[in-house]
Amino acid sequence: MPIQAKSVSASVTVTPLENQEQQTFPIKLGASGVNANSQDCCSGTLGSLLQDQNGKQYILSNNHVLGRVGHASAGEAIVQPGYVDAFCNFALPDTVAHFTAAPPIQTSDVDAAIAQVVPGAVDIHGEIIGLGGIASDGSYIPAPAANTTVDAVVGMDVAKSGRTTGLSCGSILAVDGLIVIDLSAECGNPTGISVTFDHQVIAGDIATYGDSGSLIVEAKSARPVGLLAGISNDGSFITANPVNDVLSELGSATKNTFTFVGGQQHSVECPTTSYKKTESSDQRVSRPWVQSIETLPPDEISRATLVERKYAQTLMQDLAVLGLAIGASETDHGRASIWVFVEKGKVPSRLPSTLDDFTVRVVPSGRFTAGIDSSRLPRPRCTPSITDPLDSVQGDRKLEIGKRPTP
Repeated sequence: MPIQAKSVSASVTVTPLENQEQQTFPIKLGASGVNANSQDCCSGTLGSLLQDQNGKQYILSNNHVLGRVGHASAGEAIVQPGYVDAFCNFALPDTVAHFTAAPPIQTSDVDAAIAQVVPGAVDIHGEIIGLGGIASDGSYIPAPAANTTVDAVVGMDVAKSGRTTGLSCGSILAVDGLIVIDLSAECGNPTGISVTFDHQVIAGDIATYGDSGSLIVEAKSARPVGLLAGISNDGSFITANPVNDVLSELGSATKNTFTFVGGQQHSVECPTTSYKKTESSDQRVSRPWVQSIETLPPDEISRATLVERKYAQTLMQDLAVLGLAIGASETDHGRASIWVFVEKGKVPSRLPSTLDDFTVRVVPSGRFTAGIDSSRLPRPRCTPSITDPLDSVQGDRKLEIGKRPTP
């Protein structure tokens, strides 16, 4: 008896993170956005709000999100959402700010830029999606960051709200990093470059592509700590510019003084299951730096940093080495160690087990790359001539939309 073919249809409703949605004015931050002249289907994160001494307000994000890696001109439109979240429809997003300035990315040690807000387009209190926690219905509660900053320390619990992964928490693993970050020729940047950033903050897997520009805050106080700039392409680490360095470099670039727009200190309550926090025991064994994070005394960090800088030039000449940082020793409780990030699949030519009084801890890692989302899979290049964006990029969109972890 012949078998009759039957067709079955099914529908799946996928709820996007608020961070990815097109918002009504005034928008909350931690939202999807990008420079309108990116000339590609890209999305980063419009991270937080700054104010200058004259009361003018600016969106803070990365140079590679707002400034096209140093190629933007003052006045270029910054749109929300970014084009990935508009199905690559260049006409859909709203202009929320105009590019203002960015410190030189190759010499300033920060990947930062600001864009002056369009009046009425951005929440004037600097509220960030999810910093107020998660409501009983699963939606994010917006809240501002605190208006005072704090320096990162190893072991500090931190949180961030970003375009792709929403609200997630983790810990500072290492500080005083010297990290090479690759910035590809895309999203308005005509030439791919690799830049070595000094004084970087290293955290675990709290972000992925598209979260670039997110503000990292201390979880117990919501005080700004860092500006998320790079992500290892194996998903293990993120790197961030210290916020006080960001404010200083923006001041030098503009001759203005900037402060964070925010409120009183408050705790940030993350989901019980944050992004990428579910892992097997085998994975935890293979990644010992996530098991226990010791808080290190400041003088221990200072002494280790001096040794790190003493040998940095020699260590960084090895093509297998991606960067250095100061983190906890693997075996000596309360002691610092000089972390050497080694590209997975490569073997350093010569790496000592100790440098002066400090152990060397080899940390396998993927290369660090700018964390903008231009889709990791093959896709059509987006142009304003697309008439039905759903037909053109629906497959990419399904991969980009996430669902919030169950609170």
